[in-house]
Amino acid sequence: MNENSIAAYNRSLNMSLTKGIMFLLLGLAAMIWPAFTVAFVVISVALFAMIGGLMTFIAGLFSIGHGWRWLWGIILGLVAIVLGILVFVYPVLTAVTYIWLFGAYLVASGLVLLIRDPADGDESNVRGVQVTDGILSILFGILIIFFPISTTVALYWVFAIYAVIAGIVLIWTSVSRKHKLKKAVEHRHAHA
Repeated sequence: MNENSIAAYNRSLNMSLTKGIMFLLLGLAAMIWPAFTVAFVVISVALFAMIGGLMTFIAGLFSIGHGWRWLWGIILGLVAIVLGILVFVYPVLTAVTYIWLFGAYLVASGLVLLIRDPADGDESNVRGVQVTDGILSILFGILIIFFPISTTVALYWVFAIYAVIAGIVLIWTSVSRKHKLKKAVEHRHAHA
């Protein structure tokens, strides 16, 4: 490995370590303060929609007189602002609506996977995975549509546990690989 490769690999390990720390902290926050974490996510989504909508609206205003695109900017900006306000005012209704839409998306994507033409160049083993994925997507989508709250609560805890475990694994592998890299570089310099 040359010096540039070593530096690039070290940066990659630093990013992996940072990602692991973020996952671990997010998972622990979700486990320790579930209500706060959900409220933080809801507020973040609402603010993102309102600020993004305001910026789109302003861009639309500045584009008046330059074709018809300004109208779409104003409309989309207003819609995003209204959606952001609705998330603040009706967070539970917004969450349930999003969950239902996600369930409908899973059912639709599962159907697409099932009806996709097997002659699209897929090999038979890939087609089997595709059919399995389609069936699981449909079943999970139906489960979400009919049981949105309990499915969301279960997924919340699965995500929190996953984030903690993934964070620990990423931290451990990053630190151990950084240690091995340091040893390899030291060995290389000692024998140079």
